Amino acid sequence: MPLLILALFISLPIAEIALLIKVADYIDLWPTILLIILTAVIGVYLLRLQGLSSLARAQTSLNEGRLPVNSITDAVGLMLAGAFLLTPGLITDTLGFALLIPAVRHGIASYFFNKAKKSANIKVDMFGDGPHDQNHPDPFAADYDTRPRKEGPIIEGEMIESEPSSNKNKSPQNGKSPWEQ
Repeated sequence: MPLLILALFISLPIAEIALLIKVADYIDLWPTILLIILTAVIGVYLLRLQGLSSLARAQTSLNEGRLPVNSITDAVGLMLAGAFLLTPGLITDTLGFALLIPAVRHGIASYFFNKAKKSANIKVDMFGDGPHDQNHPDPFAADYDTRPRKEGPIIEGEMIESEPSSNKNKSPQNGKSPWEQ
């Protein structure tokens, strides 16, 4: 794997330079430079729009008591898309624009999660209520529920309904609130 990454870091810039030379030969130098700048500007604009909507979805998930798993994967995918779009080159721009498509991001995240799950013994334990990998093997699935389970110790108690009055929070023993004693 480290050799693959090293080969990628060496071959990608060479491929970018070769492609830019070919495009510059075809459409000239200044239109090629303008194309690189234009793809970066358009990409950053689209990235900003999707980043804000991803942040809003994460906030909604947190307000509903669910972990924002999809929003986290979106954020990672959008971060990679931003890095690719800001890197000068047409291959990286293509990769960046592809990562702006939500289905592509979720597909890649699901692929890597399944690959990691097969190669290691992964147990997902959220909120301390046991592993969830038996019921939902893929946390990127649309029906994956990350809310805490309603199971736990049963606490018996008694509810006394008070009558609506001005002495609502007063204790019946001495007429004072337990917080005022």
